[in-house]
Amino acid sequence: MNESGLQRITQEILDFWNEQLAKDNPFRKLLETPEMSANEKQIGGQHYKSKIEHWDYVIANGIPYMEAQIIKYLTRWRSKNGMEDLYKAKHFLEKLIEVENGSPGWYDSDRYAEPNLPKDSAK
Repeated sequence: MNESGLQRITQEILDFWNEQLAKDNPFRKLLETPEMSANEKQIGGQHYKSKIEHWDYVIANGIPYMEAQIIKYLTRWRSKNGMEDLYKAKHFLEKLIEVENGSPGWYDSDRYAEPNLPKDSAK
């Protein structure tokens, strides 16, 4: 992508967010209060409020992604999606066990292969 293309895209992004600020929509509060910490902001329902935010617990304890997902679903199942969240936790646990056991086929290289990008797009 050349410099003028990048400038055009940058301007389109700025225009989009300026439009969002002008409208009365869910993004407006977030955009108007950048001084708020992520923990002070609430996106969605109140079921996410707890004594400690999930991400703070995960970061403080260096918990890897798969384990963090299991903890998330186990922590919130009573207040959000009930049994569905327990099944999601189980699903993540099953995947984690497969990965840790080195089960054949746990990683599908065709599914996660890098896309064939034109050579000049990496610039």
